[in-house]
Amino acid sequence: RGKSVVSFADDRKVEWETAGPVTVRIGNRTGVFECLVGPPTCEPLLGQIPLERLDLLVDPLQRQLVVRPESPIYPLYSVK
Repeated sequence: RGKSVVSFADDRKVEWETAGPVTVRIGNRTGVFECLVGPPTCEPLLGQIPLERLDLLVDPLQRQLVVRPESPIYPLYSVK
């Protein structure tokens, strides 16, 4: 679909391809996103935007993603 610049912690900047649409399904939550295509050895990461759109929280003790208790069935959006 295109390209994006990825910035690493050591200040390197690398151009990576973008792909999509990619459907992400976690539990009963589903969303469609674009993704970055890294080298074959890189580990997949789920970023803040998909977590927010799917209304998921990180449970660091159990090492898992969980739905927010306030929105157990559908994602909850705050619109003002």
